[in-house]
Amino acid sequence: MCMTRPYMFLSSVIPGPHNLKSKIDVYLQPLIDELKMLWNEGIHTYDVHKNETFKMKAALMWTVNDFPAYGILSGWSTHGALSYPVCQDQLCGTYLQYGWKMSWFDCHRCFLPRNHAFRRNRTAFMKGRTVHGQPPQRLPPEMEWQKVQHLPKVTDDPGIQIEGFSENVHNWTKRSIFWDLPYWQHQLLRHNLDVMHIEKNFCENIVNTVMDVPGKSKDNANARLDIEEMCAREELHLRTRENGNSYKPKAKFALSVQQRRSFCEWLCGVSLLDGYCSNFKNKVDPSMTKLQNMKSHDYHVFIETLLPIAFSALPDDVLEPLVALGEFFKNLCANVLREDLLMDIVGFILFRM
Repeated sequence: MCMTRPYMFLSSVIPGPHNLKSKIDVYLQPLIDELKMLWNEGIHTYDVHKNETFKMKAALMWTVNDFPAYGILSGWSTHGALSYPVCQDQLCGTYLQYGWKMSWFDCHRCFLPRNHAFRRNRTAFMKGRTVHGQPPQRLPPEMEWQKVQHLPKVTDDPGIQIEGFSENVHNWTKRSIFWDLPYWQHQLLRHNLDVMHIEKNFCENIVNTVMDVPGKSKDNANARLDIEEMCAREELHLRTRENGNSYKPKAKFALSVQQRRSFCEWLCGVSLLDGYCSNFKNKVDPSMTKLQNMKSHDYHVFIETLLPIAFSALPDDVLEPLVALGEFFKNLCANVLREDLLMDIVGFILFRM
């Protein structure tokens, strides 16, 4: 069935009840063999325009995937304190005592100029903490190959353990099968993140937090306890009622019930071009206090186009970074990328949120 024309897509589906994770290299072995042949020997290909046959060679430039798949394909685990594949062991996260997850809050100040006032600020970021170090530097491809070349491949010995992995010395779990390609060690960019995945996750969390959706908002009781441990933001600390029950005071980045209903009523009346996106009227919950069944493209349109109007009731110091975030994704999806403009937007977002 996989080899017939109507079901060709099934050839890329890996059967089985569990995720193969690092063992996907076994499945990719035939692909790597063909890529080697295309690079070394090439293949005879017919040119219709010139009416002749030529030797065509090809190379794999990079992969495009979401963050979990990034760890599976690259061999650098995207879990734990050293989750960032680019910074590797130069940037370490902080474990949240109440949130039970890793956080990279306050890791961005090291990218500021050495004499920037924010580096010495002890209250606006992590309380009692200043930053003096340099930002992480990306390893040259040759140096990264020196670290990886002695690691075991899954296709060699699936049961072997890598020394130092459990001690947070590094996050390498294997030598990826892509390193078998003769040109892979010279690639400046090997793996890419899918923008639509990231944009959807960003927008979904922003909408649920601003709308204060129970169970989906990132502003929960455990988050407030972690804020009390890490930050000097007393207006966000949990309060205790006379009966002994704790509650979280309303944050300025969350809409009131009336504002949420006004937002949903406005969204129900939005008219957009046919085929531009889904009908947002069908995405509003009947309670008029949250959104439901939003798809990736719906979030794409919302964060890049509708967010400045939809959340105009928020204070300016909250709305402006959110608008800049939408502007960042909009420029990232443009036909022409301007690095200077993107970096200016990123700097504004990081130090205004």
